[in-house]
Order: sequence, then structure tokens, then C-alpha cells
Amino acid sequence: MAKVDDVMALLREGKVFEAMKLADRVEDRRGMAEQLTFFAGTLDWLKSKSYSAGLILLKAVEVDPDYALAHYNLGVVLTDPDLLKDHKDYFTLAEREYRIVIKLDPSFAPAHYNLALLYYFTGRLADCRMEYRKAVELDPSEFKFRELGAILENS
Repeated sequence: MAKVDDVMALLREGKVFEAMKLADRVEDRRGMAEQLTFFAGTLDWLKSKSYSAGLILLKAVEVDPDYALAHYNLGVVLTDPDLLKDHKDYFTLAEREYRIVIKLDPSFAPAHYNLALLYYFTGRLADCRMEYRKAVELDPSEFKFRELGAILENS
């Protein structure tokens, strides 16, 4: 059995494909998914490497399909404007990932919010309003949710 640290060492060396193969042999599935998710998020945020982050997150959800944060981050990466310009079908894939998050954790307010945004940008305003209301009900103090509320008032 491989260790999470072995996989992460390969990733830090830039050996992504070797790391992905080794990740399949790690016994601690949740620990592996958590570390892959964290690494992919850092990679995307610091280096704007959405494609690589997406590959790593795909492995994270494969390793532990019940890890909601990995699905959420994959949805975020799939809606990166640089990726969307060449892959319009990523909206559908992102919707699926957010739906999985909500199924795993119905109280995950950011998943409802991001799904509402996705619906807004694809013209599905009724669905947008429904998901927006759920996000606000779950976390009424989240200030960023209010921006979409103001836009919806004028739509």
C-alpha cells in the first residue's frame, strides 16, 4: 500500500500522472481525497492551473466519491472562464458536481449559491431563484450571496 505522503511528494515534484496512479493504491481514501483537493485548490488559486487542478480533483472524487468538498471544487474549476471558452459542456458537468455536493450535504450553502450562479448565466432564472433562496436560508450572513440577490431583483 502506498501512503498519502508519497503521492503528495510526487505532486510537489510535478509528476502528476505518476501521483495519480499511486493514489489508487492508498488505503486512506478520505485522507487521499482531502490532500488531493487541497493541493488542487492551491494549484488553481496560486498558479491559475485549472486544467491540472481539474485532473487532480477528478482523481479525488474517484478516490472518495462521498467527499463533498472535492465535488464542489471540481464544479468551481469546471466553470473557469478559460476552460469554458473551449468546453461549453462543462456547465453541464459543473451542474452535476454541485448536485452531487447537495445530495451529500444539503446544508452546503456555497454549492447552492454556485448552482444559482450557473443557472443565472445559462438563463434558467426560475432554477436560479430557487437555489439562491436555499443558499440564503442556509447562510443568511454570507455577504457575497447578496450580490446575486440584487441582480435577481432587477431580472
